[in-house]
Amino acid sequence: DEAEVGNYIKACTCNDVESFTCNTNVLGPDDFLNVCINSAAAEMEINYLDSLKMTQGEKTLDIVQAKELVDGTISSMSSVKPKNRVH
Repeated sequence: DEAEVGNYIKACTCNDVESFTCNTNVLGPDDFLNVCINSAAAEMEINYLDSLKMTQGEKTLDIVQAKELVDGTISSMSSVKPKNRVH
């Protein structure tokens, strides 16, 4: 089953997994990109990410496919259940 969850999920670049503070920092070479995803509604719980892609211009990098990290050497994923968030 699939559902449209665009109004229930918020994602942003963030400082770290502890704060989930969104930022608009410009990244430089070798900087880490932290992406925080959280539920905008208490009734919507995030159990998993089915897919996550990064796109820049014409290029796309798959981060998560079929609920699994594509390349664990360049990315990581952690669930923060008490706050219903994914980092």
